[in-house]
Amino acid sequence: MVKNFLRKIKYSLHMLKFLSHKNIHQLNNLLNTYSQKFAKNALNSSILIFDTTKVEPIVSVVTPAYNASVFLPLVAQSLSEQSLADRIQWIVVDDGSDDNTNELLSNLSKKYKQMGIKYLRNRFNGGATFCLRQGFNVSDAPYVAWVSADDYYIDRRKLEKDIEMLKTGFDFVFSKYNLFGESPKMSKKIETFFSSSGDELFADITYSNNINGSSFVIKKQVYENVGGFDDILLNVDGDYDLFSRLILCGYKIGLSNSTSFVTLRGDQVSRQSLLMKFGTSVSRGRFLYVPEIRRFLLNKFLEDPIRFYRLSYGSPFFVLELMRLSSQPTALCLIAEMRGEIFETFLRAYRNFVKFATGTEAYKRFIDVFYKTREKKVV
Repeated sequence: MVKNFLRKIKYSLHMLKFLSHKNIHQLNNLLNTYSQKFAKNALNSSILIFDTTKVEPIVSVVTPAYNASVFLPLVAQSLSEQSLADRIQWIVVDDGSDDNTNELLSNLSKKYKQMGIKYLRNRFNGGATFCLRQGFNVSDAPYVAWVSADDYYIDRRKLEKDIEMLKTGFDFVFSKYNLFGESPKMSKKIETFFSSSGDELFADITYSNNINGSSFVIKKQVYENVGGFDDILLNVDGDYDLFSRLILCGYKIGLSNSTSFVTLRGDQVSRQSLLMKFGTSVSRGRFLYVPEIRRFLLNKFLEDPIRFYRLSYGSPFFVLELMRLSSQPTALCLIAEMRGEIFETFLRAYRNFVKFATGTEAYKRFIDVFYKTREKKVV
């Protein structure tokens, strides 16, 4: 009891420090920038620069790229060494790079003739999730994968193993093993495992998403069924959002006995604290607009509030919403009130943005499939 009380004090002090007037001002600016960029993306599109695809591919591998010319040769080499290399279509979506990506990809297409390369360039920078959506939309294969520009496959049968699983009952698959570091030789090997399934797995990844999206392979039809990547999330948490929708709609997730490499760099968006706290709060907060999911998450929160206090480090505004909806007076809510009108104004703007985000085509498609799935279970 005392231990839990001390933990609450610890997380409350963290929130008190985080909700400084300086941070709230930055968050208001971030919210405005976020809204403006999404509105601008409605006018964005991708232009096909070239496509060397000759043979009908079995799998399309999508790579968003922004000034990533130093990394792309390693991705190309990794794909060329796959056992299915001659059936791979590599789709690179250039997000407005000002390096030599164009020239590099032209040279790579001549070097690796056994696989098709489709190169698209966005009219202007749209963010990683926009790139993924564009790439998945133009894929020509029944299976689609995602590998980031600075990541690549270690296992030469990675895609072959994944597709074998997709053909035998699974709907989307990830590598079981991942190397994290600056290079494979200077990395830490992490094994992914799922201790739950269905709604419980959704709760687990909402609390802490340890799935490497850059090892993701899915049936294209399944991807389209749930609405695909939602580009309202721009550069943050589009993977968690898509994986959650797939899990909540009852699609079967699997782990192949394969290894992928994930580059860790200090300048990655995933390591930019304030942007991540806002983005993950939006992606999680949106699910609270579905009554069944809201009740489930509130029950999980009330069962284990300490777990969700920990979540306040990564998704503070989502946790504050859970607390508000639970009608449980907590130290964190009192801290939020202490910050006064400036924070209340931001919270209202945050809630309005989350509500607005429930109007996207991807989200509406998910809602339709979600309720159809639940109706089938009842019958």
